[in-house]
Amino acid sequence: MSSESLDLNDDGNYVKRYTDTLSPIRQQFSDFSLGDPVPPGKEERVRNEVSATEAFKEMYIAHPEALDYSEKDGEVVHETIEDAETVKHLLENSGEKKASELGEQMGHLMADIHRFAAHGDAELDNFLYRDGQIFSIDHEFYEEDPEQEKVREDIRLMESDVRTLETPKYSSFITSFREAYREELRTGEQIERPVESTPNGNQYPEIEGLEEPIQIVEGLSRTRKKHEEVDKDLLVERSLNLIKNSLKKV
Repeated sequence: MSSESLDLNDDGNYVKRYTDTLSPIRQQFSDFSLGDPVPPGKEERVRNEVSATEAFKEMYIAHPEALDYSEKDGEVVHETIEDAETVKHLLENSGEKKASELGEQMGHLMADIHRFAAHGDAELDNFLYRDGQIFSIDHEFYEEDPEQEKVREDIRLMESDVRTLETPKYSSFITSFREAYREELRTGEQIERPVESTPNGNQYPEIEGLEEPIQIVEGLSRTRKKHEEVDKDLLVERSLNLIKNSLKKV
């Protein structure tokens, strides 16, 4: 949703080039439309992309690797997730059952992210689906330890995309999303995903038995260490209130 271009290089990887401007729709869903705060420039957007890649790898959140970058030129080279389609496209071309499955997956994924960060651009075109797994992409507005409003913005962006669906599919997706999001934050565990190898060997945990669920709330993330004193029940209550308010129409 930002002003950018996307090309393939000779190695078949994506080269994303940012400008210092925002698209009208990006302004609509953020405070940047008011002129305060000043929207991030291309250098900061590159830094955000790289930070997200590092954090998501640490937290076992599927994503394409950032292979190279230049803050000066506002460029990031990403690996290509071959044979993938956007979650939005898949939703538009599938039935209620698949919508429910995708809602559940997105609920777990967004809860995983919201324990330590805001995606920043959570429209469904920015999530890729391949072989049963969802990859998070486009993190130029990524923010660690975000204010509550940034988390709400993620939910609003995603929900606005789903509103374009027929009512039964919308209800199936949102109901499953809400239940999974709530469950994930209540347990304080990251549900393990199937093994996935990216072209650069990035591995994700197996789902078999969930023998060793990863305790996120206990501070595994480097970005959570400064919040180890926070009451876990308070974090869960706050997150549940956010999702209740954002999806109160369901």
